[in-house]
Amino acid sequence: MDYLIPGVLGFLFGGVLFGYSYQGFFLKISTYASYGNKTLADLWHINHWILIALFVTFTLIFYVGSKITESKSKHEDLTQQQLHQVSQ
Repeated sequence: MDYLIPGVLGFLFGGVLFGYSYQGFFLKISTYASYGNKTLADLWHINHWILIALFVTFTLIFYVGSKITESKSKHEDLTQQQLHQVSQ
């Protein structure tokens, strides 16, 4: 609840700032980034299956890494609790 008011104010301020700056920046940005209807595979000139394989590989790497980190953290917590119980 403590962060509700600043969060809503930030959300509203960001929306107003985007609304006021949209017309000024959109024309400049749209001239630089007018690639049409293209995918990342088209822009990078690679097969779409390579891009899918890279996405799946990195997703699995990050998932396994997070699980390893999580298990190490739980193991350290258990070790700390056991040391604390022994010292009492």
